[in-house]
Amino acid sequence: MERDYDPVSFDITATSTTAELATFLSDALGLVPGASPAGDPFGPAGVNITADGRFEVVSNAGTSQSVEITPARFRQTQVGAGVSGEKAIDLGFARTRAGIGESTLTTFPIFDSLGEQVLVRMHAVLESKSPTATTYRYYFESSQDSDLNTNLSTGTFSLNESGEITGDSVAEISIDREATAAKTMIVSVDLSRISGLTELGSSGALSLLSQDGAPAGSLTSFNINDAGVVSGVFTNGVIRPLGQMVLARFSNPLGLVENGGGTLFEGVSSGPAQITIPGQTGSGSIRSGAIELSNTDVGRSLVDLIVSSTNYRGNARVISSVQQLVDELLVLGR
Repeated sequence: MERDYDPVSFDITATSTTAELATFLSDALGLVPGASPAGDPFGPAGVNITADGRFEVVSNAGTSQSVEITPARFRQTQVGAGVSGEKAIDLGFARTRAGIGESTLTTFPIFDSLGEQVLVRMHAVLESKSPTATTYRYYFESSQDSDLNTNLSTGTFSLNESGEITGDSVAEISIDREATAAKTMIVSVDLSRISGLTELGSSGALSLLSQDGAPAGSLTSFNINDAGVVSGVFTNGVIRPLGQMVLARFSNPLGLVENGGGTLFEGVSSGPAQITIPGQTGSGSIRSGAIELSNTDVGRSLVDLIVSSTNYRGNARVISSVQQLVDELLVLGR
């Protein structure tokens, strides 16, 4: 269940304090102050400063959120007049211990308004059990949030004795994308789709069933349904409405004025156009891929058919005559 995050930095100035550094570490590690693991002797999650000046890190609940701190994880970069370089530093952490609480972890991708992929992790930690309900605490986190704090949201959900989700089953998380040109993401996670219980001591698993996001794609084709909705088909598998075709109804269709080429326009006696959606308020429907009769010059099409038929018969007779001449030549040659 090991997980790594993108590097983050803390600028040390003449006014920087150890409390600010502790807050920086807590945010970078995605800790949730006040969310204390059940039976945790170290107290609420967060980064504390001990009496002897060392940092004490208490992780969020769950073995999947255990924090391992090593000196190699921290690098000091010196910048100044004639001074530059990078080296590992030891912040002197007080103590370590294994994570508390049965838990499981899953990582799933979501996509922002520009189609860029954002990875989100979800932890589910067993918080309490009773004869009628089992309660889990969930944590959502992402290192691709523009804020320093990688923790996005936390809350609880419960399963009753039948294994069904009870209470509020929708969790909302907000992902800041200020560092990019994308909009802030508000993501709804339907926890009611979680199902199944495992026996004590067995491992659990979380997985993303489906989502309505997709990576960036380009338009490959489009189609029009009977209601006149123009839908685009994109390379990422998304089918999205692009527009709506409408129809015009007139009080007196015979009053329309011909405009040539099978087109008509509004006349004095036709009345004003009444714009409607296909299939509603008495208007007709649209059939994709078909040619509308009113836009087809039947007379011209019939003439073209007769001409083509006559040309075919003439060509066929020429071929027949040539074949007869060849046969006669062959007979004379004998």
